[in-house]
Amino acid sequence: MYVIADSVICEEKMKLLRQGYTAYEESPALIKRLQKEISKENLHVGYDYTTGGCYFTPLAKALES
Repeated sequence: MYVIADSVICEEKMKLLRQGYTAYEESPALIKRLQKEISKENLHVGYDYTTGGCYFTPLAKALES
């Protein structure tokens, strides 16, 4: 079994968001890390919390710029 570092997972999810795709994460630690990275890059992202995790959806304003 391979272990993937949190930083690698976070970067892959950020790539998706930058390209305008929705990302999903289950881990509370990674959700916080993604929120921190999103605010650093000033991305316009909607958060949809579920009982199992969180969907990160780029908003239309972010896709236009």
